[in-house]
Amino acid sequence: MGKVLVTGASGFAGSHLAKRLLQDGHEVRILVRPGRDVSHLELLGAEIALGNLVDKESVNRAMGGIEVVYH
Repeated sequence: MGKVLVTGASGFAGSHLAKRLLQDGHEVRILVRPGRDVSHLELLGAEIALGNLVDKESVNRAMGGIEVVYH
């Protein structure tokens, strides 16, 4: 699996999914709204993409180079 994008990674299910993917060695980018604390995922190696699903530009930026999306 190539680089993955996880939306909702500041929530319970999304954060656990992102953590597991990182632990399994995947390249993970997470799309989170500004102000959300995802430092625990950043410390594990997640790439942070700030944005919101309703903002087309932030979604397009987050999708660059992504092969799989978990929403």
